[in-house]
Formats: sequence, structure tokens, C-alpha cells
Amino acid sequence: MAPDPVPALHEARPGKAAPGPFDPGRQRFSPVACGTFPSPGPDNLTGQPGPANSSAIEEMPMLENKKLPTPVVPHSPSKLTVIGAAGGIGSSTAFHVGLSGLYDEIVLIDTNENVLATHEIDLRECFVGETRTRVKEGDWEDVAGSEVVVMCAARSGAQVESRNEYLLANLELIRQTANKLNEHAPDCFLIVATAPLDVYVMIYAEELGRPRHKVMGYCRNDTHRFRWFLGQAIGVDPNRAMGFVIGEHGEDQVPVWSAVTVDGAPYVLKESEREEADRLVRDWYTNWQELNAKRTTTWSSAVGMYRTLQALQGDPRGGPLMGSVVLEGEYGLSGVAVGVPLRPGPDGCSWERVVELPLKEGERAALAKAADKIKGLYREARDAK
Repeated sequence: MAPDPVPALHEARPGKAAPGPFDPGRQRFSPVACGTFPSPGPDNLTGQPGPANSSAIEEMPMLENKKLPTPVVPHSPSKLTVIGAAGGIGSSTAFHVGLSGLYDEIVLIDTNENVLATHEIDLRECFVGETRTRVKEGDWEDVAGSEVVVMCAARSGAQVESRNEYLLANLELIRQTANKLNEHAPDCFLIVATAPLDVYVMIYAEELGRPRHKVMGYCRNDTHRFRWFLGQAIGVDPNRAMGFVIGEHGEDQVPVWSAVTVDGAPYVLKESEREEADRLVRDWYTNWQELNAKRTTTWSSAVGMYRTLQALQGDPRGGPLMGSVVLEGEYGLSGVAVGVPLRPGPDGCSWERVVELPLKEGERAALAKAADKIKGLYREARDAK
């Protein structure tokens, strides 16, 4: 028996009137936790309307076609902290998330105090008449009470051939922030956006000593970028294409070709299409670095971070929740962090479980190779203590 359709976002529940698109007085969307990834639609990464629960994810064996749990309204996070808020990713995330009204307050942390001060002034001004989100330039004491902390600070922005070249440059910063978070926000959910993030997720998990469901690396850009390249290779609007990238946030990322869909239906790429899409995936970072623009992907990361925070709260408009987390047997791997699809937790500030995509033999082997590489980088970081 097919699972029940996911309720509409603003559907009335028994005994309650249907809410409007914004909660009264807060200007934030009313999230609904759903038991599976959303069915095709213009706001959930699949791009085009389609029949309820027809996506490839919803047909996975692990879902067993059981009735979805009753939707609940999760905890409403009120405070977000952005570490590294003077930088491109941090400031653009504060701007985009702040305008959305997803949180009541955003705290900005950075050692570059002058730039941070200008960001606070600029954000406060632009939020007038647009959102009730409060923004504050803060210090570590102000992090207390944050439900979610986004870590995107970095010591080095030098031009490199691989994100892994940043490993030792940012290692001390990672450990310092872990100590501060244990002191001031021991219960927060941490999203790591500092590269190489898979290794840093493992280090944070060790240093923080909290459940693995409270730490996640930001890797949504890989999947979003893959959709863009699929559209180019196939010759369709990328909003019609859907695919997933798992594994390392780096050169050994693993496109899941067997899960590609177009208009919600499975799509097998022609050999020429796959070669072109794979070339675009593999060459992207090198091509970006060769431009030597001394900036990272700020706008796409901000939009992706906002969608990640939406998905974390169970809002279907956020699309699938993608994150690098420490595995404990999933995909046949343990003790290593890799990017995977996740089921959001019920509280809006944790992930609940890993979604295991049905992989082909070559995809599973590529994921194992990426995991071995990340373990090696982790050992290198440990030896650098």
C-alpha cells in the first residue's frame, strides 16, 4: 500500500484553523515535519509539480511503504549564531536567513571587528520593514541559548588545488571553537561549513563529546551543483532534474547516477550525457580556483544554508536534508563522516537518522574510497596535536 500523501504545508489539522503563510507577529514560516522527503514540487528541489510521493527517495526499500507518522509542529528555534560572520559565507547566510524570519535573533561572531560592525549596521538597516529578526554583533557569552550554530570561520583563504590543503591551517581554530561551544552552548546543534568539513565534523564530534545527531557538515552545495550540471548535460532546465551527491565534500564526492530523475521519473543518462555531467562535477573546483577571485561561493551557500535550516525544521520547502555526519554502520561504514541524506529530528535542531540510498556496486565502492581518504586526513589531524 502506498504511503499517505504528505499534508500540505498550510493544511488545517483537526480542531485547528489552517494557518497563514506566516505565524502571527513572527514573520517565519510554519514548518511541518514530514515522514519522508517531499514529493515533486517547485519549492523542494525537484522543480516541477508531480504526483504525491512519487520521488525516487520515497520509493526506497527502507521506507517500507508504511503510513507516514502524524505531522507535528517542531520546536521553533529562536536564536542562530554565525561564527565567521565577517566572511562571505557567514555574512551572506546572516543576510538571507535574517530576511526569511526563520529565527528571532542572529548573533554574529568574528575576530574582524571592524568588518563585523559594518555588517551589523548594514543588516539592521536592511531588516527594517522586512523582518522582525534581530541581529547582534556578539562575543562568546552571547552564543548562550543558541539552538543552532553555523561554523564558517577560517584562517586561510589561499588559492589551493584541494580543500584538504586547509586541514592544518584551520585545525587550531576548530579546537578553540569547540572549547568555547562546550562552555557557552553545550546543547546547540552545530553545522560545520569550514573546509575540509568532513574531517572537522569528526574532530568536533570528538572534542564536543555530544551525540552525533547534534553535529553536521554543510554539503548541500554538492547536490545542488549536481542538478545544475545534470541540466546542462541532459539539455533540460536544471529545475526539472534531481540527483544526489554523497561522500566527501571534495574531489572524491560521489554522484549517485542511479538515483537521477527528470520531472520526478527515473532517468538513465546516455553515455555522452554522463561523461559531460561527470566532467562538469570533477572540474568545477579547479575552474573556480583558477579564476583567483579570492572569494568563495557566498550566495549559493547562503541560499543552501537557509534551505538546510528549513529542512532541519521539517519544512518540506527546504528539500532533502543533506549533511556530512559520522556514520555508525550506515552504508557499511563506521567512525567516519561523509555526506549523506538525512531525516530531520522532531525538535528542529538535530537530525534523526541517515537515509540510505540504494547504491550500485560502483557507487558503493566510490563511497568506501572517499571514506578511507577522510579517515586518513583525520589521522593526519590527530597526529598534528
